[in-house]
Amino acid sequence: MHLTVDVECSIGGAWGNAGRQPVSPQRRMLCGNQEGEWGVGFLAAELNRYGLRATFFTEVFAAEIFGKEALRPVMGRLLDADQDVQLHLHPIFLRYAEYIKDGRFPPVKIGAWPDAMLSYSEQEQTRLIEHGMDIFRCISGREPVAFRAGGYLADRVTLRCLAGAGIHLDSSANPAYGASFPDEPLTDNQIRCLEGVWEIPITVARTHFPDRTPLKHLEISALSFGELKAVLLAAYRYGMRHVVLILHSFSMVKPRDIAYELFRPDWLVIRRFRKLLEFLAENPGTFRARTFEELSRDGIEGDATDSTFLPDLGSIRPGLRKIVQAINRVYWI
Repeated sequence: MHLTVDVECSIGGAWGNAGRQPVSPQRRMLCGNQEGEWGVGFLAAELNRYGLRATFFTEVFAAEIFGKEALRPVMGRLLDADQDVQLHLHPIFLRYAEYIKDGRFPPVKIGAWPDAMLSYSEQEQTRLIEHGMDIFRCISGREPVAFRAGGYLADRVTLRCLAGAGIHLDSSANPAYGASFPDEPLTDNQIRCLEGVWEIPITVARTHFPDRTPLKHLEISALSFGELKAVLLAAYRYGMRHVVLILHSFSMVKPRDIAYELFRPDWLVIRRFRKLLEFLAENPGTFRARTFEELSRDGIEGDATDSTFLPDLGSIRPGLRKIVQAINRVYWI
């Protein structure tokens, strides 16, 4: 299986609102406050404690706003901890920086949403990816071998641009989000090679509890440990060779406001994360945590015929989880 972390800042409502500012790497990536750090440093330490590695898809266009030096401690923590760091892009940070540099302020609407890779032409996507790779190399001293689009908003054109840039692994497809690969008939949980790039989608499961979508992706803040464990066991029994789970650099905290001026540890999610790591560490023969760096090195040829099994969560577990999470949203709990 693949543990993946999206490491990113936030525009913090600043797009079209002069009274707000983007949220810094210190607050959204490192998540540091008076109680400690709950972001990438915490996640890397917990992974190391259980002898596990994850792929940290790290957003780099934030460097256009905060400077490359603001991102060096983030990547440094991960690389020093021997975790896998790969490329993640949210074009909205680059667009915001361009507006501010020109002495303008980003309007509320400028046509297509500026954060969606798939809203840009092939030429523009190529430039975005190449620029992101340049920043990534400068900060990390490494060459990225895998990519994830911000908001899962990629398409076949994105894959073609990635192949042209020398990146042949992508994990942007998320069937739980209708805007992800909207014109591509991707089968849920199926590994495919498109445009010379292996698309390894985020794993989804079916739920029968009333919700916005019948599909739920494996996200540490979205599913209970019981649900995550049930999906992993079902996937193993059915022979799925790739299960992709996602969390974020800020998943372990509860913010009181959009600017992350105040936040506190989310102990519900922290306990869930630790239970998951303990479960994986206790079952190394059943579940092998592999990074995208390892996939690039070892190869995954032949996996295009991977299982298209869709795990079923039923309705009882999702219903109970909804109640618990609704209570947990109260900031002081």
